[in-house]
Amino acid sequence: MARPIKMTVAVRALFAVNNSPQARWGSKDSHPIVKATVALEGTGLSATTHTFGNMELDVSSLSSGEYVLVLTPDSANLLRNSSEPVNPNDGNKTDAPGTCRYRPLKIKVSLTIKDGGVQLGAASTCDGATHGAAFVQPPAGLLIDWKPDWIACKHSGVRPANSTPTIILLHRTGGPTPGSALDTFLPAPTSSHYLVDVDGFVIKLVHEDLVANHAGMSWWAGQNRVGNVSVGIEIVNKDGAFTPQQYDAVTRLIQELKLKYPGISRHGILGHGEVRVRSDKNLVPYLKKPTPPPLHDLTLENRPGCPGVYFDWTKLEDQGLCSKADPSLLAESKLGEEYGGYFKDNPLARLSNLTTDAKLLRKDKTPYNVIASLQTDLGSLGYSINAMDGVSITGAYDAATQAAVDRFRRRYVPGTVRDNKNLSPIFDRATAIALKRVLLDRQR
Repeated sequence: MARPIKMTVAVRALFAVNNSPQARWGSKDSHPIVKATVALEGTGLSATTHTFGNMELDVSSLSSGEYVLVLTPDSANLLRNSSEPVNPNDGNKTDAPGTCRYRPLKIKVSLTIKDGGVQLGAASTCDGATHGAAFVQPPAGLLIDWKPDWIACKHSGVRPANSTPTIILLHRTGGPTPGSALDTFLPAPTSSHYLVDVDGFVIKLVHEDLVANHAGMSWWAGQNRVGNVSVGIEIVNKDGAFTPQQYDAVTRLIQELKLKYPGISRHGILGHGEVRVRSDKNLVPYLKKPTPPPLHDLTLENRPGCPGVYFDWTKLEDQGLCSKADPSLLAESKLGEEYGGYFKDNPLARLSNLTTDAKLLRKDKTPYNVIASLQTDLGSLGYSINAMDGVSITGAYDAATQAAVDRFRRRYVPGTVRDNKNLSPIFDRATAIALKRVLLDRQR
């Protein structure tokens, strides 16, 4: 009796990119996909992956040639109803945290069968699929990276009554792989709604009609607890340039979310750093009450680099998806009497730490009121401009107002803030011009 000729298949969730089998969620032996059916299309041969995500197929009856491996998830891990990123389905809402769901995947592979053995040749996904990849492990092994479209993460429950998303918050993971983010999200009640990998692959983590814990202690335009009215998108990025595939994926997500939730305007596309406020531990006991007290300190802290200075907002601006400092709306020479004429009289001026309007005087000793005007403009955009209520005009260039200026510059005056760590709360003529342009853009 001839010895059986076997090929081995290992099925994992690796999140590999750039044609490399390097695992980006644990090791190659981590995150096996069990109870999945792997079949050679048209041959009648199939097997089920066991505890470690491995299986074998006896290909003794086959001749050399190209074949298609069809991977089908166990029913408990099958993505239900739809593969669309914005709606992979109401049926998954009851999933326990950590549940992964997959779309069926097809892998084309060539087999050379001779001398009582089998050699695997090139392997690739079929139909342009991006939710998987295959790597040959000579002579007769195949490693398949099967990416889940859905990984259930913890959430805070349904959105408040009569509340739908009006804001999309963009985040940076701070790590180079989706695995580092997932390993943070899964054990804790912290997550965004989506995670976008460097190759543009999108994983959904929480349904949009549920509140995800992605915004933290947050405030925007008088809205306490921004998480109640926002959708969070985490983008895999340690600290550097984002990829073209990520911009494409984020653009598509925003477009689809805006169609689903018309209350999301282009002025509601924000960075997490724009809304994050200083945490106050004294508020923790009150956060689950229907009407929590006002936050005690609305100074923007903790997330200046989220998504950070390397995120190119023009990629979204050029698609008409978010606010912009449009140069066509205000020529540099037209700043004129804005901000009380302060920059007309002092074109190279910068506001200094803790200065006040009472110290910034014209030659006739009357105040320019430049800080009050600045606070009014930043506040009208939504930024918190003081530590106590976020909206009152103080005329003082204090830490709260400086933090708001820093966040504005990171987004609308690109290149002026050098990195994600050091703040740049400079209010100068260039920043003043950009601020007026954004205000005019909001009126369109």
